[in-house]
Amino acid sequence: MDYLCNPGHDSLWTSIDPDIIKGLPAAFVALVIGAIAAAIAARQFLVAKAKLNLDLFERRLAIYQRLRHFLSIQYEGKADRQLDVEFLNGIHEAYFLFGAELGDYMHQMVEKTSELLNAQVELTETQKPEERGPLVAKVRAQREFFGGELRDIRTRFGKYMDFAEWR
Repeated sequence: MDYLCNPGHDSLWTSIDPDIIKGLPAAFVALVIGAIAAAIAARQFLVAKAKLNLDLFERRLAIYQRLRHFLSIQYEGKADRQLDVEFLNGIHEAYFLFGAELGDYMHQMVEKTSELLNAQVELTETQKPEERGPLVAKVRAQREFFGGELRDIRTRFGKYMDFAEWR
């Protein structure tokens, strides 16, 4: 403190090199510009992340809609031996976009469809009235299975398509 009050000593400001003092405004401007650039970069990162999430959501939504359509066809009894190629391709995409849980689920729906189609063929080929009753019940139960899956599909996909975590 003596050096600040004592006129015989140099003060703190007079001991600093004058070139450093001249450079302070430029350093301050550079610091402000750097902070602005960092803020812009952070904003761009958030925008890019939101765009990635939106793209992922759109691809997942397409698979969800294909599966929903597929299940409704089974439930309505409009299924035929020719499985929807888009749906089958969606199974492979589902493994990448959702993981094994939903990819395996979609495979199970194909297997259940095969069971339904086999039961429908068996029903049309059966001529004996006493055999038709159990087959009709089997086909009805399998179609109702697809109706239940159709009702539960939003719950199954919900955790993958919820926007709450994106905010």
